[in-house]
Amino acid sequence: LKASGLVEGANYQRQGGARDEEGRLHRPDVVILLPDGRRVVVDSKVNLVAWSEMNEAETPEQYQDALLRHAAAMRVHLRELADKNYPKLLGSEALDLTVMFVPIEGAMAAALSLNADLQTEAFQRKVVFASPNTLMALLTVVERLWTRDKLQKQVGLIGEDAGKVLDAVTSFLDDFDKLGMHLQRAGDA
Repeated sequence: LKASGLVEGANYQRQGGARDEEGRLHRPDVVILLPDGRRVVVDSKVNLVAWSEMNEAETPEQYQDALLRHAAAMRVHLRELADKNYPKLLGSEALDLTVMFVPIEGAMAAALSLNADLQTEAFQRKVVFASPNTLMALLTVVERLWTRDKLQKQVGLIGEDAGKVLDAVTSFLDDFDKLGMHLQRAGDA
């Protein structure tokens, strides 16, 4: 988050919380704030135990078993995330999706290669997978939105100040014209 140029408290919040209808507290890892007041939840609590076991497997059978468990764990996590319904918990300003961050590109690719329908199910449940590369791309876009918003506000302030300067110059020129008329009358008199 910091590497993308975002600032905690201004552009994102960590470990905020919201309560569901039953009073249970849900804590998204990160809520990304957008300039228009909208918010996006990023969850990074994916279980990679089976992925680790897959990489340490000594036989093809162990590898396949761990891969199946890894893909199943990814599906379970996406369903749990969808059931938490962070967008509803955060209110109308939240985008209607949750980003599920998978910190290892290969872990996400392995689960998706085994279960092609995993991505489709995620979209249907309003969960979007993000690898380190795609999350960084998302954060870079958000940072650019904040930069553009800041520039637009500065342009607005400059426009206001320029209007005030123009009003002052116009008033000065009117006063200068009046002074010229009075000098002309004094000279004529």
